[in-house]
Amino acid sequence: MNKWVMNLMGIICIALAAVFFYERQISDHQPPVIRIPDTEITYTDDMDKTALLEGVTAVDDKDGDVTKFLIVEEPKIIPSKDGAEVVVTYVAKDSSNNIVKKERKVSYNTQESSDGVLPEDGQNAGGEDQVSPEDAARQAAETDALMAEMWAKTAHAELPSGSPLLVLSVTAVTVQAGQEFSPLQYVKQITDDTTSEERLYGNIQVSDDYDVNTPGTYQVYYRVTDEDGNPSNLAALTLNVTQ
Repeated sequence: MNKWVMNLMGIICIALAAVFFYERQISDHQPPVIRIPDTEITYTDDMDKTALLEGVTAVDDKDGDVTKFLIVEEPKIIPSKDGAEVVVTYVAKDSSNNIVKKERKVSYNTQESSDGVLPEDGQNAGGEDQVSPEDAARQAAETDALMAEMWAKTAHAELPSGSPLLVLSVTAVTVQAGQEFSPLQYVKQITDDTTSEERLYGNIQVSDDYDVNTPGTYQVYYRVTDEDGNPSNLAALTLNVTQ
């Protein structure tokens, strides 16, 4: 009886937590604001991305300072005949999974080619063509996966020791209305110090407050509990259902 009561109380707590996070999410649709200093910097090929983050902050109207959820996408080199510049794209997220991007143009310390001529427009500093749509899509997917992992680990770091880690492979997906949607396919990693991955997969809880037959934007929430009753970080996936 005691075990049954404890299980019931655990289910109730999880349900209340889901309601709390759901109400928090649907009431907040305002993304953070990224603030970039006026400091002039010069990008070099061997520059670490952390140098591009110096002085850059992200502030949310509800969460406050969310700079820890700020990352840099892969810099894009835009060459010209008389020089070159780099477009640095910053990405930030709040606890409601609102995402914002902001670009910053900085000078690029390029080298002249072996014949002393800078690359023509449409080529990067290495003489190659500009990024193709396929490569751009691949880079965007890699950045999205990096964001999902970083945000999961940041949230997990605030949990008690021994809590499971749940990482999604993406932060958002788009499906057509009526298309099949399998939320578990977006679980990239779940780890724990006591419970096996196989058992953790069986304990994953996914919210069902979405309708794949009705166009709109939904938040799908993931959480897993290990065999000791420790809950993982709450992972959120933005589901965009289109016509």
